[in-house]
Amino acid sequence: MSFSCGIVEVPKAHEETSPETILEEADRIMYQQKREHKKIYQEEMGSTPEKG
Repeated sequence: MSFSCGIVEVPKAHEETSPETILEEADRIMYQQKREHKKIYQEEMGSTPEKG
């Protein structure tokens, strides 16, 4: 089990953006960052990234 938490900065013109769109974009970016940092961590520890 794992837990992820993040902070989202919403532009001043947020009335033009739906809450669903904001959450989808935040989710996409969070998982992108998790993948990138996992690869870096595994490289530093001398192991290879898992597939999947």
